[in-house]
Amino acid sequence: KLNQGELDVIINFLPFKSPNIEYKQLFTERLFLVASKDLLKKNLGDEADNVVEKFRMTNDLSLFADLPFVLLREGEHIRDAIDREFSLHEMNPDIKIETSNTQTAIALAAEGMGITIVHEVFLSTNSVIGNLSSEARADKLVIIPLERAGHMDNIGIGYPRNSYIPRVAQDFINLCCETFSNFTFTQ
Repeated sequence: KLNQGELDVIINFLPFKSPNIEYKQLFTERLFLVASKDLLKKNLGDEADNVVEKFRMTNDLSLFADLPFVLLREGEHIRDAIDREFSLHEMNPDIKIETSNTQTAIALAAEGMGITIVHEVFLSTNSVIGNLSSEARADKLVIIPLERAGHMDNIGIGYPRNSYIPRVAQDFINLCCETFSNFTFTQ
């Protein structure tokens, strides 16, 4: 729709595939594993802390192969990345629930329904995880970044190349660049 002139700007995963779109990278977003400590204790027993530490060092999802997952539906960008990871580890995960809403996946994971994997931007507001304070979140959840390059996405703002951009769109682009240049996730 940007190429057809129906939109002035678009925010999306980079790179944009059209040569007619110019873009600025806003930020790089990591994926995070989110799991309830209760779920881990229930399923892994006394080994839960050791498994979590091993996962922090290796990002090997197969450590959780026997645990339930709450994932976004197939076809979602993040789900494609997760499915590739499952294939890499020859995993056939127990997917308890599929949803089209990331906030729902996080809330269900926080309640112990299963492990989820989400983009970090969804973890940057307390309202997503039941208004938990940082301390309460740390007591209830394990939140671990996936560190390999395949677990990161560049997010950018695109606009038509060699076309007039309305002033309000220019202001929006500048506001996004300014706002997201200062974005950092804090656990």
